Amino acid sequence: MFISKLIYLKKIIQNFIKKIFQSIFVLFYGKVTKVILPDQSEKVSIIKVKKNNLIYRLFKINSGRFYTDTIDDAAVIVDNKIIEGPSYQLRSDENNLISPRNNSSTNKNIVLSKGTPRIKKKIKGSVISLLAGGGANNNYFHWLYDVLPRLAILENTKEKIEPDYYLIPNNKLSFQVDTLKLLGISQNKLLPSYNYRHFSFDEIYITDHPYNLTNNTSVDHENIPFWISDWLKKKFLIKKDAEDIRVKKIFIDRDDVDPKRNSNRRISNENELRDLLKKIDFDFIKLSEISFLNQINIFYNADIIVGLHGAGFANLSFCKSGTKVVEIRSNQTRKIIESIAKNNNLNFKALNYNPEKLSDKQNGVIKVSLDELEKAIKH
Repeated sequence: MFISKLIYLKKIIQNFIKKIFQSIFVLFYGKVTKVILPDQSEKVSIIKVKKNNLIYRLFKINSGRFYTDTIDDAAVIVDNKIIEGPSYQLRSDENNLISPRNNSSTNKNIVLSKGTPRIKKKIKGSVISLLAGGGANNNYFHWLYDVLPRLAILENTKEKIEPDYYLIPNNKLSFQVDTLKLLGISQNKLLPSYNYRHFSFDEIYITDHPYNLTNNTSVDHENIPFWISDWLKKKFLIKKDAEDIRVKKIFIDRDDVDPKRNSNRRISNENELRDLLKKIDFDFIKLSEISFLNQINIFYNADIIVGLHGAGFANLSFCKSGTKVVEIRSNQTRKIIESIAKNNNLNFKALNYNPEKLSDKQNGVIKVSLDELEKAIKH
């Protein structure tokens, strides 16, 4: 009882201190109280960019400031007004917390309630924002599909835009370092969001999301534009530094995933599943232990890939046409992997199961039918 009271008192004190700090920063930078549309500011312009048959907006904003919490919210602020469009605020349905997060009303952006409680840095020159929400901070799939394709949109403009800096979610993971290096972006041009949560800029560019085009995540995940896989292939598929690794049968081993996360998405009879796959000469691949280019090479040379739904399937973009893919998933998992497989003309099969324990729509503990798995592999 005494401990719970102490915890409650600690929270009250922490919230009080936060409010004091927020008030201090409001005195320094002013209070953001209003949301405006892009055409309501002379400092904002929109460039229309065509990719295949899709039209994307590239927002160009002059002389403003940028704030992000690095996870759910990012705000483009001009004259203490938040700009709808290039700003985002990711929220789940309040009545259904396991629902996918969509871009909510700009009126819910965190800066309207908490201000911009970080010391503002000053960036001289132009910036391209590649931020895409917290998932892109450390997730391989979101990095390849949510972050990097924004560069493709930028490349497709009629006027050649070469930003001085790149605002990125993170640069601490090997695949982030490798991909940016392969794209010819030097380290001294990178602004990782954890170090640049609040800054002023001369000029910033922000694109529409590459595949969340209807703001209905469930729909958009099943309709990934073909051009994303095509662009990834052109940029990364044939590189001299990759080893020639020829593994024909792959099981994507998730033992390298953080145990806290992995406990929410796992196969309850995985030991039996592994025994079956060993008998038919599968190799167990922990992708986090393999370089980006070698991952590409492994998937390119594979004949069949089996795995539990996860970020490693992003590498399907690098498979040869006709490669067999078996995705093991909860029957409520969104069909984003299936969409990528179709884009790349792969021989895809999903094994759907009711979770024994469901934590959210993409996570759960499932038991795999070994007979179904063996049949999917052989046919």
